[in-house]
Amino acid sequence: MIYKLLKKIIIVSLVYFFIFSPAVSSANPSTKNKICTLIILDRISINDIEKLPNLKKIAFSGVTGLMNTRCAGNYEPAGSYLTIGAGTRASASGKGKIALMDYEIYNSFEAGKIYKSFTGNEIYGKILVPEIPLIIEENLKQDHEIIPGLLGETLKKRSIPVSLLGNADKAEEMNRLAALIAMDEKGQIWEGKLEGINIFDENSPFFLTLNYEKLFQEYLKYRSLGGLIVIYIGDSVRADEYYRFSDKNHGESTRLNALIRADSFIGKVADTVDFSEELLMIVTPFPSYKSLINREYLTPVILKGNILKSGFATSETTKRKGIVANIDIAPTILSFFGINAPYPMLGKAIYGIDSENTLSFLQDSNKKITANYTARPNIIKTYVFLHILSLILFLSYIFKLLDIKPGFMIFFFLFNLSSPASMLFPFIYGSPSLFHKFTLWVITSLAVILIPYLLFKNFQNPLYSIAFLSIFTASIIFLDLLLGANFMKTSILGYDVIAGARYYGIGNEYMGVFFSSIITGISSLFEILKLKDNYKKNISIALFLVTFILIFSPDFGSNFGGGIAALGGFLYTYVLYFYKKTDFKVIIKYILLGTIIFVLFLLIFILYGPPSHFTLLFLSIKNQGFNPLFLVISRKLLMNYRLFKYTPWTKALIFSIITLLILVKWPVGLFKKLSQDYPFLFKGIKGANFGTLLALVFNDSGIVAAATSMIFSFLPLLILSVKECEERR
Repeated sequence: MIYKLLKKIIIVSLVYFFIFSPAVSSANPSTKNKICTLIILDRISINDIEKLPNLKKIAFSGVTGLMNTRCAGNYEPAGSYLTIGAGTRASASGKGKIALMDYEIYNSFEAGKIYKSFTGNEIYGKILVPEIPLIIEENLKQDHEIIPGLLGETLKKRSIPVSLLGNADKAEEMNRLAALIAMDEKGQIWEGKLEGINIFDENSPFFLTLNYEKLFQEYLKYRSLGGLIVIYIGDSVRADEYYRFSDKNHGESTRLNALIRADSFIGKVADTVDFSEELLMIVTPFPSYKSLINREYLTPVILKGNILKSGFATSETTKRKGIVANIDIAPTILSFFGINAPYPMLGKAIYGIDSENTLSFLQDSNKKITANYTARPNIIKTYVFLHILSLILFLSYIFKLLDIKPGFMIFFFLFNLSSPASMLFPFIYGSPSLFHKFTLWVITSLAVILIPYLLFKNFQNPLYSIAFLSIFTASIIFLDLLLGANFMKTSILGYDVIAGARYYGIGNEYMGVFFSSIITGISSLFEILKLKDNYKKNISIALFLVTFILIFSPDFGSNFGGGIAALGGFLYTYVLYFYKKTDFKVIIKYILLGTIIFVLFLLIFILYGPPSHFTLLFLSIKNQGFNPLFLVISRKLLMNYRLFKYTPWTKALIFSIITLLILVKWPVGLFKKLSQDYPFLFKGIKGANFGTLLALVFNDSGIVAAATSMIFSFLPLLILSVKECEERR
């Protein structure tokens, strides 16, 4: 039987290979005379573009999107700038504002001497970042490898010039954060102009504005060098900081005037760009003060050039229409110059996809994403509270502390079972307010609960409701994954664009729900339908294998830890189903089978699948040895430690485990009776709980995955326990 099973698996894997293997293409564009102009227009929002005619024109004819601005460590501007230059999330802890021309005098000392005394490096660039040793030290503390200045370093090694123009200085405070984007690993930039580029203007924020005519002449000068030219339009930063401290009406008017002047300059720059040969990028590294208050953390990014198809910006990092990450900026620049992004630069080059009404779509998306981000913790905390409350009521019921009607208890559990499916429906995402989201969630869950009561004559048996809710939930997730996970991308229980831990595939919340609901659904179905063993085996193998592929495959779920948890849970369930005696030989046989399946599909996905988290890890190990693997393991452990301390799912998991341990011992004989009355379902619950244990161990958000998987691996057990306790009484 084991050989027949392995044969089926190999056939399915070959089918997968031929259907989903993408065509391989290669390109090596010449870097001769190429110019990439990167304009840093910071502290603006997607809504500001409507008021800026030149920016709006470029946005309509180019590639436009919303950018995740997260960095490592504390969320602050310097970290976001450094992240862009590193191509992976980096931390600056506020350092990097000081960047000096080599001849400038700072604190009574020449910049070159200050830099050399801090670093010991020889000076070859015209712009110096003296705090580079502190920045490097700060990033050594992080849980992943970071090379500050990797963009500039990579271009330097290819002899591609890098220049930096402009600043956001105030009278007594230096702000030249754009140097963190353009610098190399030693904190130097080959060319540029930072000082002597502002003029006094009593109508401008802090009485300073860029001398745009001089800035433009400097830009024309450095165009003759080619390469990457970074222009830091500091007026937008000064205007945003001015808005924070001023009368809001006056501050808004002053800010708009500053943005209009910047927009005119951008229009002038755009007129000089040959878009058939060059690339223009306009990037906002950090949100405005007003956006931060409204919790709108995504910022606009606009690109234009012949290598880009106009429309929505996207990348292989996000695989989402109109969404990119700040770690994608450096790989996009390198790609323009025909250079592959080096390790540990984790971002991917931005490209365009067809669109209509780009700006209005992005504005609407920004509102919905922000509303979801704001509502998510409130709804999840409420759901976790209801879960814990149901467990407390259950324990009060079995210990006869409260006189609770069993029908009420079962209804409570069914509501919790139906919630993951109801939270997938996109109309909840589209609702504007927290109250509406709460209301739609509750109404949808109640409607889902009613379906089995209307469908089945034997509705009083909770087994029918368990079977329906499990199969219904698994089916929705199954179809959603096949169709691109569009529901999951917008679900309250799905992953979050603003947090940016995951942008595509199946998140750990729904991964736990998916594999446990599949197991519980099939097990319940086997209890209701008295099928022959051959049918049960074929159904189990087919559904378990396809579900594993969906969770594990980079084309669909792209969840490495989820693949391990699902495969382990499925194989253990299969053994419990069809082996009366699970001796040592059976266990070893299925461990070997699971290893073969996992390695087989892993190799297929690495060799022929699209880029994903685990394929990037494999390439990192190939290039760097096992150090990236150790960093990933330490990051996962640290993430689980943080989640254990802070996520509400920890409480749900702990309460579930405590309740389960109590049930094992009391009421006496309950487990034995349930295993006799519902043999397949009881075995399925045991198999799903084994998968839960694996999810806890192998996922970076193992606490979350384990807690959500216990919704379907544990609540059905409580429902049947209530029924059994009521019959005993």
